[in-house]
This record gives sequence, structure tokens and C-alpha cells, in this order.
Amino acid sequence: MGLVSGVNGVSPQGKKELVQSSSLSRFTFDVNQTPLSEDKWVVCGRFGKPHGVRGEVRLWGYNNHTELLKEGMSLYLGKHPKHPKSPVHPASHRLTLTKVRSDSKGLLLGFEGINQREQAQDLNHMAWLSTRNEFPALAEDEFYLLDLIGAQGLAVDPKYDQDTLSPEVLKSARPVGRLTSLLEAGAGEILIFESQEFGEVMVPNQEPFVLSIDLEQKQVILRAIRGLLEGGI
Repeated sequence: MGLVSGVNGVSPQGKKELVQSSSLSRFTFDVNQTPLSEDKWVVCGRFGKPHGVRGEVRLWGYNNHTELLKEGMSLYLGKHPKHPKSPVHPASHRLTLTKVRSDSKGLLLGFEGINQREQAQDLNHMAWLSTRNEFPALAEDEFYLLDLIGAQGLAVDPKYDQDTLSPEVLKSARPVGRLTSLLEAGAGEILIFESQEFGEVMVPNQEPFVLSIDLEQKQVILRAIRGLLEGGI
């Protein structure tokens, strides 16, 4: 029995509700009874369909080279946000990870107590959640994109590059809004800015769009490439 809709006499065409199946009920986790209730939760991936008949499940991780997944650890699951800007709710389930392997498509995981395909099906569409303080420490010149949330986007004339960018150029930069969320795409991340003037501005996190990122100043310097901003700069 998986996640179902149309309960309590409501048809699938009407208002839909998700009911957690009994196969996952024993993994229910009350975060409010732990110190994790004060932590910031981060979506690190989304579970897909079962793989094989022994309970393995596909994980579409946002970083397939993550160092967070280790056999024997507790893995936290919860509701996956419907939109990148939707709030991330705390974990609702805790499972013990027993197997981590990869194939040509990505990651495959196994869990204690999930031994059949039907059980693994109940994980489909759930989010893999982690707390921010579980992330590995980084080198001095590295940072997590997550820490950029709230940064100010500034667009400069596309004729400038990293060598010609100067404080004088930044004074004439056009505000693009605040970075509100990140969207994982096949070729990399998409930075999403919100602006009263431009609305939602989506920028690939790569050259030639992003000139520089200053985590300390919470600034993302963008090239105002044609089509990026309505009306140009």
C-alpha cells in the first residue's frame, strides 16, 4: 500500500489528501522531541521509484558525490517541497541506511526494514533531509550555495569581466533583487532572484551570466546579458 488519495469519501477528482502508508508508520520521527527541532533543515535529494525487488530505491541527489551518505547512519525523510520557494518542513521519518551504491543514473539506497519493492514504493517522491550543521567543513575558498540565500543580485554592463570589475563599476550596477531559492537543473544550478521591478529572475550559476560571488558581502554580480533583465541596463 503506497501513498494514496481520495480517502474519506473524497474522489481523486476532488480535493486530494496524502495518507502515509502503514509500511512507513514504524519509522515515524517526532523532531520536536530532539535537539534537531532547532536546526535548519535542507532538502538534499528526492526519492524515486524502487529498483529491483529487494527494497532498493533510487535517490535523485542534488550532489551524487555527497559525503553525507554512510552505511549505518540515520537518514531523515520528509515531505518534498512542491516549489523551490516553498518552506522546508522538518523531517517526519528516520530510517537506518544499510546500503549505498551507484549506477549510471545515480544513487541507489537500501534501508533496514525495507526489504520488498512494495515497501520501497512508499518512499517515492519523499525528500531526503539533512540539517545544515551536518554538512562537511569546507576549505577557506569554498562555500555552499545554500549560504547565499538572501544575497543581493547586482547586474553590470556585459562588457565587463572579472578583470575589469571595480568598485566604480559596482556603483552603477542595477539591483536584480534578493536570491530567494535555488533550482537544480541538468547542467547545474539556477539562481532565482525576486525583484519588485523585474519579478522573478532566473540566472544559470555559470559563465557568462555570473561574474563573481561575494559571500562575505552577500552579493552576486551578474552580467546584464540581453534577455536577462527586461529593458537592459
